[in-house]
Amino acid sequence: MNDDPTAGLGDGKYLSLTTFRKTGTPVATPVWVMREADRLYVITGAESGKIKRLRNNTAVLIAACDVRGQISGPEFHGKATLLDAGDTRWVESLLLHKYGWQARAMNMSQAVQGFGKRLLRKPPGPGRQGISITVLAGDAA
Repeated sequence: MNDDPTAGLGDGKYLSLTTFRKTGTPVATPVWVMREADRLYVITGAESGKIKRLRNNTAVLIAACDVRGQISGPEFHGKATLLDAGDTRWVESLLLHKYGWQARAMNMSQAVQGFGKRLLRKPPGPGRQGISITVLAGDAA
C-alpha cells in the first residue's frame, strides 16, 4: 500500500498549478501533467505568465483538477524548476505519449498560429517551456 498522498497527482490529466505574483497574489491555471519518478512535469508557453512568475518565485501550490481548474483533491506545496531546451523536448515527448491525439492537435494548432504570424510578418513566439515540479515534504497545504 502506498502511503504517499501525492502519488496520484500525475495520474490524472490535469494539475492545478498555482504560481505567485511579486505581490504574493496566487494565480492558478490547469495544465497537463506527467509524473516521472518523484517529479511532476508540465509544458507551457515560454512567454506565459507562469514562466514570468516562476522566474521571480519558484514556490508553487499543486493539486489534481479538471479541465476548468476545479480542484479535486488536496493542495501541496512544491518547488518549480525551469527546464533547458533538451529537457523540455524530453517532457514534450512524454506528454505526447500520454495525451496522444490531443497533444498532436495542440501542437498542430500552435504550428498554424505560428504560420499565421509569419504571414502577418509578426515574429512567432519563442515556443514552449518545460517545468519540473518537486512536491515538498510535509502535509497538504
